[in-house]
Amino acid sequence: MLYQLLTVVLPFRGESMSELMFKIANQEAADIRVLRPDIVQALADVVVRALSKRPETRYQSGAQFAADLREVAVQWSLGGDGRQAESPMGAQKTVAFAAAVPLQASGRSAGTSDIEIQSYE
Repeated sequence: MLYQLLTVVLPFRGESMSELMFKIANQEAADIRVLRPDIVQALADVVVRALSKRPETRYQSGAQFAADLREVAVQWSLGGDGRQAESPMGAQKTVAFAAAVPLQASGRSAGTSDIEIQSYE
């Protein structure tokens, strides 16, 4: 879902369900930075890990995933070199990521659960 949120395209596409399933199981997603060169490498690395074909290299929990997303947000807000990053207008950068996760998809009751990651400096 993060790949699609960042690129506005699905990581895998196919003419049929069987072709789509084959690609999901056997091919790597296109490099997100080809589609969005403005994305920092640290965020691209998080996306690659989340989409890894090998279970042992994927995130083992949502908490690990969220921690890495928070770290990317902090790095970005600090400009990557430990200094506070500023926009061209002189205002400090604010990073926010929020998503409504359908609970029904996870086997829980209907509705949504909000996930929010923010970094304000």
